[in-house]
Order: sequence, then C-alpha cells, then structure tokens
Amino acid sequence: MKFNSITLAVLLLLSVQAKSQTKQLSLEQTIAMALERNITLMQGQAGVQMGENAVKQSKLLLLPNLNFSTNYFWSFGRGIDYTSNIYVTQNFANNDYNLSSSMSLFQGGIINNTIKQTGYDLEVSKLNQQANIDFIELNTLLGYLQIMYSQEQLKVANEKLNLSNEQRSNSQKAFDAGSIPEGNLFTLESQIAANELEVVNAENILKLAFTDMKNLLQMEYSEEFEIVYPDITIFENALIAEIPSLQTVINEAIRTQPNIQKYEYMLQSKDLNVKIAQGYGLPSLTLVGGLFSTYSSASSIILGLEPEPYGEQIDNNFGQSVGLTLSIPIFNNGQVMLNKQQAELDYITTQLQEKVDINELKKNVTEAYTGLQAAAATYQASAKSVEAAQKSFEYEQKRFNVGQSTQLDFISASNALTQAETSLLSAKYDFIFKSKVIDYYMGKPLGF
Repeated sequence: MKFNSITLAVLLLLSVQAKSQTKQLSLEQTIAMALERNITLMQGQAGVQMGENAVKQSKLLLLPNLNFSTNYFWSFGRGIDYTSNIYVTQNFANNDYNLSSSMSLFQGGIINNTIKQTGYDLEVSKLNQQANIDFIELNTLLGYLQIMYSQEQLKVANEKLNLSNEQRSNSQKAFDAGSIPEGNLFTLESQIAANELEVVNAENILKLAFTDMKNLLQMEYSEEFEIVYPDITIFENALIAEIPSLQTVINEAIRTQPNIQKYEYMLQSKDLNVKIAQGYGLPSLTLVGGLFSTYSSASSIILGLEPEPYGEQIDNNFGQSVGLTLSIPIFNNGQVMLNKQQAELDYITTQLQEKVDINELKKNVTEAYTGLQAAAATYQASAKSVEAAQKSFEYEQKRFNVGQSTQLDFISASNALTQAETSLLSAKYDFIFKSKVIDYYMGKPLGF
C-alpha cells in the first residue's frame, strides 16, 4: 500500500510537470508562428527580394560599364605583325591589352522607364505578399476558433454525461425507496451510453482540430500545445457589436484589399511597358572610350635588328579612343510595332481583369455579409431555444425523479436541451468567425 501511494504521487508530479511544459499559445502567438513558418510566405519574400534586386539592377544601367580584356597567341608561318602592319615570315607571339567603357546617353527613354517599371513591379510583389499574409492570418484564426469551439463542445458533452450519471444515482435511490419503476433505471443507462458516445465524438473532433492547426503551424504531430482563451468580454462585445452596412464593407474592401490595390501599380507598370516597347523604335546614342596596347616578339627597334623590349612596346603602342555611337532603327521585321501592340493589349487585359476581380470581391463580400446576418439571427434564435429547453428539462427532471414523467418524455427533454446547447455553441462561433471575415475584408486586425 505504501508503494502504491508513492507511485501515485510520482505519477501525479510527472503529470503536473508535463502539463506545465506544454506550450501555451495565444492567438497572436499562433498567428506569428504561422507567418514565420509558412512556405508560401517564404517563397513570396524571395519574390519581393528579387523585385528589389530588379530595381537596383535597372538603376545601375545609368552607370557606364568598364571591361578589361587581354590575349596572348602565337603565329606560325607568314602573318601580319600588327605593331608594324608588316608581313613577317617568322614565328612570333602577340600580347594585347584592352580596357573599354561605354555609357548610354539616350536610349528612347527605355532605361528611365525600366527603373520606374521595376519600382511598380516591386510594389505589386509586396501587395501579393500582404494578401498571402492576410489569408494565412484568417485561416489561423479559423483554426484557433475551431479548437475553442471543439473544446467547449467537449465540455458540454462531459457536463451532460455527469448530469446523466448524477441522475442515475438519484434514480437508484428513488428506485430503492420504491418511488419509481426499474424501467426508469434502464432508460438512464441507455442515456448514459449515448452521452459517453457524444464525449468520444467530441474528443475526436478536438483532436482533428489540433491536428489541422499543427499542420498549419508546420509543427510535429507529436508536439503538444494548448490555446489561451481570450477575455470572455471580448466575445460578448463581438456578439453585440453593430454590423456596418453592406456598402460600407464593399467600399472598404475595394480600398484596402491588397489584391485590388495592386492594380494601381500593375496598370502603371503596363503603361510603362508600352513606352518601353515604343522606345526600341527610337534612335540611341552611346558614349564609348577605350585604352589599348599591344606587344609583338617580331617587333624590333630598328627593322631587322635588336628586338624591342616588352615594356617599351607596351608604352610605345599605348593608345586611347573616345567616340559616340548612334544607332537608328529603320526596319526590324516589324518587331517594334508588334511589341508595342502586344503591350497595349496587355494593358487593356489588365484593366479588364481589375474589373473582374472587383466584381468577384463584391460577390464574396455580399455572400459573407449575408452569412453574417444569418449567423446573427441564428444565434439569437438559438439563445431563446436554450432558455426554453432548459426550463422544459428542469420540469421533466423533477417529474421523472418522483415517477410522474415517462422515460420517453425525460429523454426527449434531455436530448432537446443538448441539441439546443450544441446549436447555440455552434451559432456563437459561427457568428464570431463570420464577423472576423468581415473584418478581414475591411482590412481590420483579426485578433481579439
């Protein structure tokens, strides 16, 4: 007996320690973890960085380039000594050096427009990333609320089971006293079995909710965590908060949704694409310059006599050049004209796609708004239903305890109360989530 007591104490201590080590995650922490670990966001961030590099790269086109080249080769038989421009019949070696630079002075506005375009494209990438962030936050909130709902559903099921067990105990006493028939006990046994099944089902739903959240958070399935419930007044405030008008929600959604905001920058980028395509049909002017020198083993100080030293040749053959290159497009197989037309069509297509997305957004907002209104009405009706079912159950319970109610009436009242409580719980979380969906469309924070 002493060993059993010690063992029990150790097990209880280990249980408490394990519970204390379980992660406690608030909604804010859960969202932060989801954003940090999400692979889609990692890909999106890489896209943003690529956009930033494109901006830097386009700006660097304004600077001159600078290139150095050298070569060393051998000639055999008859060949030209380029240091003297004379044919020689001996074998000789050549070594050349060339440092060149060029800078675009005018290129039909292509460079400046490209700089602006990459800037707009970067803003589009950032807004696409923000849209992904908002969507992940919404999904995380849904998962968080699903866990809360499942936990409360399990709590209701356990309370119902405890109530049935208590009723079974009271009925046993009444049966022993001869107040009720034995059939009432059998009825309660059946009810207890049904309540136990409800508990098992609620536990499975809760496990599935945690599994879905772990998948969203990129957590190992063996890793345990618990959620932190927000202040109950936050829920109460959400349930009584005034619902804005549909038009207000639509206007805010169009104004704040990143997937719509991005078209402002996309259209400017597409417009610049037209100008860039047009720029390839304009003349370009480039400033060029270079430094060069060469060495030949066939070169001599006096023709046919002493070879000229390497260093002296490099110094004597050193030259410089500077000039302008003008290029005027005349005919390029119609590519300039066709590319411009393609760019113009791309601009028109983007304009039309913006209208399509706005209409789709209006449709989604309207559906969400209608769903919120329905959820509010359902919650109010469910609250009244629970109140009525509770009174009915208490009345039937008193009658059943003294043998004045039939088994069918008692079970019916009990099941009606359970169904009403479950419906109210579902309606409450359905309303809260749909109100958060409206907050999402209006660009509001999704936390509690």
